[in-house]
Amino acid sequence: MPILLYNNKVDCEDSLSSVKIAAALGLHNIEDKPWHITPSNAITGEGLEDGVHWLVQQIKSMNTHSRKLKR
Repeated sequence: MPILLYNNKVDCEDSLSSVKIAAALGLHNIEDKPWHITPSNAITGEGLEDGVHWLVQQIKSMNTHSRKLKR
């Protein structure tokens, strides 16, 4: 199952970069599933659609791969 994280409040001066968040959470150690951090702003909606689009593409890719294995 893909992992999607939203890096909210990217408009704030002291917000962490996606690279720092990935390091703090140890995401680079996750090798068995795709993960993605999308910069976002929940108030304006910035980045929300981008994250959902990434997640949909990952799920479609998983389903395609799963169908090929069943053949």
